[in-house]
Amino acid sequence: MSHLAIKHKILHPNQAGALPQRSATDIAAALTHDVEQARRRKKVATLVTMDVEGAFDAILRNRLILQLRRQGWPTFLIRWLAIYLTRRLAKVRFEDAIAEALELLCGIPQGSPLSPILYLLATAALYELPGATQRYGYADDTAMLFIGDTLEETTTQANAAIAAMEEWGRREGFAFDVKKTEVIHFASQRRNTLPPIQHQDQTIKPKPAMRWLGVWFDARLNFTIHIMKWAQKAKSVIYHLRSMSNTIRGISAAAARKAAWAVVMPTLFYGVDVWFPGSERVPKGHLGIIQKTLTAACRMILPSWKTTPKTTLWKEAGIPPAELLLQQIASRNANRWARLDVHHPLTRRLLQHEHEIQHATYPDPATARRTAMRHIRLIRNAALAPAAERPRLIPQRFSSAIWTESKERRPTKERQAERIRSWSQIQTRLVVYSDGSKTEQDTAGFGYAVYRRQQLIAQGCGQISKGEVFNAEIRGAVEGLRATLAHQRPKEGITVYIDNTSIINCIGTTAPPSSQIAFRTFQKTGDAHPNMIRVRWCPGHTKIEGNKLAN
Repeated sequence: MSHLAIKHKILHPNQAGALPQRSATDIAAALTHDVEQARRRKKVATLVTMDVEGAFDAILRNRLILQLRRQGWPTFLIRWLAIYLTRRLAKVRFEDAIAEALELLCGIPQGSPLSPILYLLATAALYELPGATQRYGYADDTAMLFIGDTLEETTTQANAAIAAMEEWGRREGFAFDVKKTEVIHFASQRRNTLPPIQHQDQTIKPKPAMRWLGVWFDARLNFTIHIMKWAQKAKSVIYHLRSMSNTIRGISAAAARKAAWAVVMPTLFYGVDVWFPGSERVPKGHLGIIQKTLTAACRMILPSWKTTPKTTLWKEAGIPPAELLLQQIASRNANRWARLDVHHPLTRRLLQHEHEIQHATYPDPATARRTAMRHIRLIRNAALAPAAERPRLIPQRFSSAIWTESKERRPTKERQAERIRSWSQIQTRLVVYSDGSKTEQDTAGFGYAVYRRQQLIAQGCGQISKGEVFNAEIRGAVEGLRATLAHQRPKEGITVYIDNTSIINCIGTTAPPSSQIAFRTFQKTGDAHPNMIRVRWCPGHTKIEGNKLAN
């Protein structure tokens, strides 16, 4: 349902919470981009965040069914969901006393994997209401961005949009918690007084900094408060871990280091993809806050003196300095963004910028690119990864048309080699061996060999311009399978031997973003010949003739 909701554009592009490859920080990064884009055009912006009361418990069953019908979902699915949400019972327990079961007349089940996507579908109409420049949502947290020439203009827009949301809520059975409504203004010039907004009968004053989706936004978008807040949380974790050890006993340095990487680092670097400045230097104040936290983590891991040089601490604790860690995380985020589908909110913004830059007449495209990178951190961060073809967003694969050797069934390398040699003596199926490798010139190649009853009937090789051994391996498997099908007799089975277990695992599940087309081609070929193709592991460098020839 999540895949279909994105594919058919049922949900708003800025909605997330139960959708693949869409995280809370992605929505926060999209919001940051839109504010920076407004400031680049000499505009001001106002952000209003609101919270839906009750969330899952506020969903009315019949209204949800009506909404699903309006969205065009198939009748059989709607009927199944109607039965799924009918006659739900709940009991109240206090110590040993259990009350009688009562039927729940509203709400969707807490903890069910269906509930998050059903909630997004039930509230999808909220994000189509007019009045806001942009709307964002993650589960029951919703935000509206208003852009204009003055703060008075954006405040007027915000008041009208809030009134429209309240009217929609009364009509659809939703309520908004006034106590959780917040507002912040983004303006290049400082003002002594900032206009408030009205929500019901409450006057809500703007804040200098506001937290939404775990990210602290400030009026200048320098994110100093965000870094300080999360550094303090990381230090609290460090002090807790430190209390578990002393000079005599406690956890080992190796265990402490694992705990630091598992708990401290995700806390400290939460939201890096939102605030990291990209190719620009990180402000010294930000680096100093992060480095102090990392130093505290190093001292938690190692018994060290206060005068121990920092470089020694970094080396012995296995924690690099802040600047290197930030560059590594930013590079990983940029590579992730390069693999996102075209419907993703960040991808839509990046493609829009690229379109504007390519069609810029004055100034020229090169100048337009430099100007955009100077003002928009999303573009600077995305530029850290090389350009690549974006994979498609595909549904999860549950087909069993291709038999793949499971991890649990794989024996040792020597035992598997013995099995393959014995099988080859009695094998009545077509057998194809494939392999891939990478040269020192940063090019990758593949090879394959096809056998029938130990007789070589086809072989081939090729090269891919860019890629790793992983990409060459699956390409070799695809080309080898294609050559095998050309020699296949009626009802003759095919066994594909691959020495890369990662390739085998990916063939049996949803195709990964890397070499997605090749994996999909292999899987579609298997679907066209159900139960005719088997994929097994062939350990490399075990003197198996077919594997040696393919290599």
